[in-house]
Amino acid sequence: MKEYLVCGCFFLIFTMLLYALGKAVDIKEESYSVKFIKGYLVYSFFVAIGGMSVQLLHLKYRIFFAYMSVVLLLAVLKIIYSIKQENYIKIVTLKNFVKCNWFLIVLTIILCYMMFYYYRAFWYGNHLDDGYYLTKIATIASGCENNIDNIPVGVGKGLEITYLLNTWEIESAFYIKMLHVTPSLYIRLFQSGFNYYLFFNCVLAFGDRIARAVKKDYNKKALQYVCGTCLLFFVYYVYMQDTKLLFLRDTFTLNTAMYFGSSIVKMIAIMCLLMFYLEDEKITWKMVLGVFGISVVMISKSTIVLPTLFVTGVSYVIVTLLFTKEWKQKIIGIILAAFIVLAGIILPNNQVAQKEVYQYVFNALKSPFVIGALAVFGCSFFARKRVIYKINTMVILMGLLFAIPQLNDISEFLAVYGFVAGRAWSTYVYTFLIINLWYVYLFMSKILNETCVKIIFIAITCGMVRLLFYGYETDGKELFVTDNMKAKTNLEEDFDVLYRNHKFEPDTSIELGKELERIGKEKKKKLFVVSPEWALVDNTIYTLSVQLRSVAPDVVSVSAVNRYEVDRQCQLYGYDQEIYEKFVNEPSDESSRKLSKQVKKYNINCIIVQNKDCENYLDKIGFKQEAVIQGGVYYVWYKSAR
Repeated sequence: MKEYLVCGCFFLIFTMLLYALGKAVDIKEESYSVKFIKGYLVYSFFVAIGGMSVQLLHLKYRIFFAYMSVVLLLAVLKIIYSIKQENYIKIVTLKNFVKCNWFLIVLTIILCYMMFYYYRAFWYGNHLDDGYYLTKIATIASGCENNIDNIPVGVGKGLEITYLLNTWEIESAFYIKMLHVTPSLYIRLFQSGFNYYLFFNCVLAFGDRIARAVKKDYNKKALQYVCGTCLLFFVYYVYMQDTKLLFLRDTFTLNTAMYFGSSIVKMIAIMCLLMFYLEDEKITWKMVLGVFGISVVMISKSTIVLPTLFVTGVSYVIVTLLFTKEWKQKIIGIILAAFIVLAGIILPNNQVAQKEVYQYVFNALKSPFVIGALAVFGCSFFARKRVIYKINTMVILMGLLFAIPQLNDISEFLAVYGFVAGRAWSTYVYTFLIINLWYVYLFMSKILNETCVKIIFIAITCGMVRLLFYGYETDGKELFVTDNMKAKTNLEEDFDVLYRNHKFEPDTSIELGKELERIGKEKKKKLFVVSPEWALVDNTIYTLSVQLRSVAPDVVSVSAVNRYEVDRQCQLYGYDQEIYEKFVNEPSDESSRKLSKQVKKYNINCIIVQNKDCENYLDKIGFKQEAVIQGGVYYVWYKSAR
């Protein structure tokens, strides 16, 4: 409970800091959500610059931690200076703040509550991606200064440069170290919760800008109720795929891995790039610098955003040039469009990315929500508003640059991998749905009074909340779309698992991690640990080997090499996990002899087993039992060097 209070208070203060920083950056801004987004972008830009520099130059993480302290201090000083400079102190009452934001807070709490059901996905390691992200955060927070290791294993090849541009992991590690909290709790619950709130604020800020551009007289407090419809995106991903309600790439991240940098940029990148410039009629240097800063922030969260940045930026520039009254500008826009087509012809086609995009394009066209949005989109042209024409033209051009052969070759080139192209298309679809959601609001507010509109959107939100629970209850036992498993789950039983394991990590794993750290310190040796790749915990699969270093950052998880391969120069290259698996499943003199050879070859000095029958054989090859976790869930054996 102490860690819940610490994390809760921290994110409350941090959120207020971003609101205040956004106000300091633009003292005339009235929208709370726009202030929050501006504060977030400005703060994240400076975090990104420091984080990228530290990682690219392979500097010590303590330098980044010192830099972060300076950034926080400067943010506070900027807020204080702005208040004095404007010669007034404006106190935002809690009552006024809640009036404008209470619905977003409720939506965030609902999604955080839903996470208490998703233990299967957490135990599985978010399709094993937690093996890298959570482990990197835990490793850095523990005091590790080496930033080039194969993170899940603990030794081996360094990181690709694209990973060194991502700074959200080391930023999270800074906060965890500062707060002295468990990484899994901070990241999986509280960081995800913050990102949910960030997403809803981005939707609201984007809607505020569209409403302001279309109609000058609108109620800012009423806009928040529209955001409840976006709960649709967070309905359990297996159910959404099974029913074809909305089948997009890697939607599991929106349920259980919203803390991923890739998750948040997938949801907000296009909106952040467009919202501040919807009403601008010319390309200015101020705009270019602003877009550059936003792009740096997005890249620092995940480099998968590159195709999205390119497509959005090019679409905005071309459309803005074409919508000007100067023929020179129009001609430049036409030349730029022709250049994009020519570049698409010259660049080779990425067949893997193309296939991926087509798959999800066809899936999207089967969605009733996308079909409905297309109908709204078509009707929006009858509004006869210049800003809507401009937005719609950009949306059409972005769709072409993402999906049409030759035109999409540049975005495919930037994507490199098929899954990145699929995620970029997902970003486009989410933004398309959000834009048309605001069109629906504008139409309804024109023909209905404000109270009716509010009631309708609250009713839709209630329906979406019901769908959240129904979707998970229907398919909660599945982590993948399959016809072979009974998917229906028991909500009460699922909630009880994370109620007991309240740090969003199995208690057995946390205890195991503490024991491994203790053994390493007592023996004054680096532990090279062999363990099960998969363990049965709470009647589901727990990916022990790839998540081991998230609870024991100082060890080397030898068994993780199957998922995260090591390079040929690594001392663990060639390790065969099957030899260990055969031994623990059928312990014998023969299987123990083969295991002993691996122990000597790879300097393995710690073995974790779940089979008590392995005891005599491990003893024969020089291992001694050091710990028993929770009465026999795990047995930890250690071998001293001779």
